[in-house]
Amino acid sequence: MGPLSPDAIRPVFIIGAGHSGTTIVYRMLSWHPHVAWLSQYSSHLVLTGGPLAALAGGAERTARRLVAHSWRKSRYPWARRFAPVPVEGLGVWRAVLDDGLPREEAVRRVQRLIETVCQWDRASVFLAKPPGKYRSRCAPIISSAFPRARYIHVLRDGRAVALSVLDKKRRAGGRGGPEDLLHRAARHWMTALAQIESYAPTVPVHHLRYEALCADVHGELRTALEFCGLAVDAFPFDRCPPTLASTNAVRLNSASAEDLRRLDAELEPYLRRYQYVGTTGLIGP
Repeated sequence: MGPLSPDAIRPVFIIGAGHSGTTIVYRMLSWHPHVAWLSQYSSHLVLTGGPLAALAGGAERTARRLVAHSWRKSRYPWARRFAPVPVEGLGVWRAVLDDGLPREEAVRRVQRLIETVCQWDRASVFLAKPPGKYRSRCAPIISSAFPRARYIHVLRDGRAVALSVLDKKRRAGGRGGPEDLLHRAARHWMTALAQIESYAPTVPVHHLRYEALCADVHGELRTALEFCGLAVDAFPFDRCPPTLASTNAVRLNSASAEDLRRLDAELEPYLRRYQYVGTTGLIGP
């Protein structure tokens, strides 16, 4: 496969607030045989560069065909623990999207990164889910580097997202009182949506609801594949469960009435905008 120009490469980026289901979508779509993606190995190789890195990248491609990764976040059985897995690649995106870089240099670094990985994987579609710091604000630079870039926005009820973030902050011993922690968890969702809304009218964005994905995994993935321009009949749907168990109701039912009241008040504009307000407090399962 010869060198690919930016016009021939079509990056697909999974965007959205953390705890919205972005990892599930990323790992499932990574099963498509025609896409390139960063693994725990290639995310290090691409930073080192050189002919040995390219050779190792080819070996990894073979390993992916032999052992498929899981869509679950849980640890793998020992026999699959070393299989290549789609990762966010914090070090890679820090190197190419660092806040201190001039925009022109960031665009060039993004081009080199994606072209390199596509060359290793012999694919023209690059699939990625950047880490949280970059995920919802990466589009302007990505689209400058690759005009054909597309974005899948995974959207989930903001109350469930905030409660999931809050639980993580509490378990990590987050600083601040209960009200401050809840406020920061709510801002996590709203900030991501505000960033996406700022550029969504100017780039191709497909909004994929977590609730709809849980109800019909195959149908939602099929729509996402069509949006990305990927062959639907080449995707291994047999690896995907037909439905997933949504944890929205569990999150809401485990929260205190006061926390829910405060979340409803703080998130109200975005909840209404995205139709997450109803008599049951939820849209979807």
